[in-house]
Amino acid sequence: MQSPPPPGESQVDRAEVVLLALRRHYGDRYAIHHNGDLWVATDRSPSGLTTPTIIEPDLEAFVAALEAPGQRFARPFPPEPSHP
Repeated sequence: MQSPPPPGESQVDRAEVVLLALRRHYGDRYAIHHNGDLWVATDRSPSGLTTPTIIEPDLEAFVAALEAPGQRFARPFPPEPSHP
């Protein structure tokens, strides 16, 4: 059992600590979020060749998918034309 935090300090949620660690490790490639039930990562590269979005309810499965993302099924969006 954890002891309560000292007066004046808030108790940090475990999910928040994990989320910060995941963002620190994978944040250059993915935007990572947690909504309480699901872990979600969106690839920052619009032209990436791997799964653009990873959604898992289980943290271990989520990290495994971040380490070895699946292949993208559709072609990435074409670049937007530049207008003179």
